Parts: sequence; C-alpha cells; structure tokens
Amino acid sequence: VAKASENEVYSQIIADLKDAENLPNYKSYGDNDKGRASSGAAKSILAKVYLTQQDWSNAKLTAQVVIDKEGYDLFSEFTDVFDIDKKNGIEHIFSAQFKGNSGYQGNSLASRSAPADIPGINGDYADAWHAEGGLYSAFSAQDKRLKTTFTVGMVSPVDGKYYALAKPQFNKYYDESVVGNQSQSSKNLPIIRYAEVLLILAEAENELNGPTSLAQTAINKVRVRAAIGDIDKNLNKDNFREAVFEERRKELTFEYQRWFDLVRRGATYYVAKLKA
Repeated sequence: VAKASENEVYSQIIADLKDAENLPNYKSYGDNDKGRASSGAAKSILAKVYLTQQDWSNAKLTAQVVIDKEGYDLFSEFTDVFDIDKKNGIEHIFSAQFKGNSGYQGNSLASRSAPADIPGINGDYADAWHAEGGLYSAFSAQDKRLKTTFTVGMVSPVDGKYYALAKPQFNKYYDESVVGNQSQSSKNLPIIRYAEVLLILAEAENELNGPTSLAQTAINKVRVRAAIGDIDKNLNKDNFREAVFEERRKELTFEYQRWFDLVRRGATYYVAKLKA
C-alpha cells in the first residue's frame, strides 16, 4: 500500500469525524457510559482539525455549532475541571479516563510531576517543566489557574512539615485522595474541553474578521473565569492572535497542546518562542 499524502490523511480524518457526529449527545449517556465519545466530541475535534488546516470558516462554523447546540459550558471555577467528583461534567467534552486502585488504570502523570524529595509524596518528577520558558511568571498573581496548574510546596504526609520546592512544579493531576501513591491518581486527562472550543472560535473569528465582539466574547469567558478580566479591546489582529495563543498556553498547560500550537504557527514562530 502506497503512503498516503497529507491531504488524503486529513480527508480521512474529517470523514471519520463527520461520521462520528452521528454519535449520541453526551447527556444521553447513563452513569456507566459517561466519558464515551459523543457527537459533541466529534464536532469539537473536527473544529480543531479545521483550525490546524487554517480553514478558518469551517473552524468557526463547527465551533459555533458545539457552543450553540451541544449543551456544554464552563465550570464556575477552574479547579472544578480537575475535581474527581466532577469528572465527565459539563466542560469535559472528551477525556482519557483514569481510575485509581483498579488494576493499573490510574493517571501516572500525577506521579511523573509530583515532587521526588518530599517524604511520603513518592513522586519521581520525570515531567519537569522548563523553567527558563517563563510559563509560571507569565501568569498574573490573581490568575485562579495558577495554584491548580502548579504547586510551590507540599505538606509531607509522613512528618506533617511543609516543604517549599526549589521551583514550581506541575500539579494538575495530583490526587489528594492517594497521597503517597500518585500512580493511582483518578484525575482524567482532557483531550478537548469546552474552554478550548471557545478559544478555537476566538482564533478563527479573528483570522476571518479581526478581533470582533464575537472573538472577544469567546476569549473573555475563559479569562473572566480565571479572574484576569476582559481582553484589551484595542488589540489589532496580530496582537489578538498572540493573546489567544498565550491564553491557550496558560489554560491548557500540561494538557499536551502547546507543541501542536507552536507547530501550526510555523517554524519561525516556533524557533522564536524556543529562544524567548
């Protein structure tokens, strides 16, 4: 079988996702089926495929359908996104499912980012973040996402002492219910969630028509929840584009989106960010 072209691969991806649009709406699933692929998941990922192809019109149209018709919304608090008791909730469009203490079905990302030098935590800190990239300092002090995304210290379950860390570490998947055995974290890994669909709409609309009220409203929903206020209304198209990418960087930290974002902006942008 001959190697397919890039266009052929994308055509197949789009065809598969359009076929999957016939899946049920996520609200129709019972408790035993929560988290399964749904019509909204297919449409949301399709919007992202169009965005990657720079098919701005279809990216906007598909994201708008998800927003208007699929019944998703943001949680009121960013911490709710990673609350075990709220898994597969109103913001979770599609997630990798994890369940601790059930035969190696836990989220190992928790132990891979947990500290290795605090008694009783038993992390291995394999997924260290690149401090030189300035991500932690990019968050404003009032940004509600900061304390969920990172930790700067922890209390040891062994001696009850607080240990400050030499530098902040990822914290999104740390499960307080299994302290000392983070390989059994029950926190899901988002593949795509409603906040990203809003950012897809903001980006696509900006590429089509500039930073219109539609684009601003979409990104502002994400920003207001983070308690950082509305975006500057005076940004031009280029500056708004950069603002969307920086918002994605902070909103989706450790959700495996950043590399793909850099790649789709092109080599010049990618290299410039690596050298920043």
